[in-house]
Amino acid sequence: MHLNYSLDPVPTIYPEGYIPQSTLLPSSSSREQRKPPKDRTIPDEYDAFLQKDKILSFEQLDKDCAPFRFEFNRFDDHMVYFRIEFNTNFVPVLKN
Repeated sequence: MHLNYSLDPVPTIYPEGYIPQSTLLPSSSSREQRKPPKDRTIPDEYDAFLQKDKILSFEQLDKDCAPFRFEFNRFDDHMVYFRIEFNTNFVPVLKN
């Protein structure tokens, strides 16, 4: 919405003592009708998560722990999860 400046708009002059109410602030009647927020206590599950997610031994990790379509190789001191992808949308560059 734009002002039509060709009409020379004049700002509204309010009478003395009148303060326009803001439409952004809630009215006193709406404050009285609103219920107080519920007190919700959420249990801390961090310690339980750490216990369930803990790896106790190296032998626990196997192919079942690998993400979908990933392969698994175990070595003496480490293991590798990997996925080989082939780009079928690749356009080969031919040199003349």
